[in-house]
Amino acid sequence: MIIRPHLHWFRMLLAWRGSVLPQLLPRLFLIVGISIAAVAIHDHLFNITVNLSTTPFSLIGIALAVFLGFRNNASYDRWWEARKLWGQLLNDTRSMTRQLLTLPREPLASDEVQQFAHVLSALPHALRHQLRKTAPDEDLAARLPAPLLERVMASRYRPTTLMLVLGEWVQRQARAGAIDPMA
Repeated sequence: MIIRPHLHWFRMLLAWRGSVLPQLLPRLFLIVGISIAAVAIHDHLFNITVNLSTTPFSLIGIALAVFLGFRNNASYDRWWEARKLWGQLLNDTRSMTRQLLTLPREPLASDEVQQFAHVLSALPHALRHQLRKTAPDEDLAARLPAPLLERVMASRYRPTTLMLVLGEWVQRQARAGAIDPMA
């Protein structure tokens, strides 16, 4: 989970990174330009007065509020679902490591356990970088041996490649009789 430092409300108001303001500014400038042009044209070209009541503005305001409320709720639901899925992934990797240490018939060699644990710990990092479209080189290099790192970095979907490597490891251990496929 990304935890940002607590900012004063005024600094948060002016925060640029992570804000939707860069996407909205061109639209806002377009609306301001159209408004200025409409006022200038109305004052100088057409000297017509139009009397409007507040009813149309109230109806548009209510419709806009309902629309924005639904949109905000949908956005929050997507964020909450992603947070639950990420937490589940982390819990599953911890649980899988615990099972690796406790379920084999005979204790596995420490280098085999370390290999599996390193590949398993690289999985959330690879998925994080895949989702954020960033380079995972540094995080994966700290966890994977060089030949495996080359294989993973050469693939398009790195988390899937890591899952395949974990499956191959389990298959090798099952063939060697170190783990029971029915357990």
